[in-house]
Amino acid sequence: MDVVAEYRPAVLALAARLLRRRKDDPDVEDVAHETFRRVLEQPDKWDADRPLLPWVLGIARHVALDALRASARQRSRNASPTSDDGADDAISRLLSPGPGPERAYASAETARHLERALAALPPSERKALLLFHLEGLSYREIADRLAVPPATVGTWVLRARRALAKALASSAHRSRGEA
Repeated sequence: MDVVAEYRPAVLALAARLLRRRKDDPDVEDVAHETFRRVLEQPDKWDADRPLLPWVLGIARHVALDALRASARQRSRNASPTSDDGADDAISRLLSPGPGPERAYASAETARHLERALAALPPSERKALLLFHLEGLSYREIADRLAVPPATVGTWVLRARRALAKALASSAHRSRGEA
């Protein structure tokens, strides 16, 4: 399996979305390269019993978020040490603009639940959903790529969305201690 060729479009789409840039932006390309470097250096972590794409996208997500943090740190270093009124802005620079630890934990939990829910989808539904949402392909383009009718693609995407929503809702209820 050529992991890079198969998953590159999905990794580029995810990186572009997280970085809020175009897929052909050099920073997006850097994230993709770093993602595949990490993936290819860890073949012992590939689990043949589970789909590889969620793991690859998880790595891509972490690499993209690291790139965003590095960019923010660089902007912070280049920023003026005083505010507009001349007062020292050191306190505001110490405060993290990111989410607090509780929110970061909740986001990580949601990502884990989403990864498990994606892995549980039938392969055809998962592929259609990812091509639609991550690569931004139309139903017609997905149908051509998967050699199925566009209506089938629509059904797969709808089923996948419903399954993900149900899985995420049930995990949210469990995490709140609801029955």
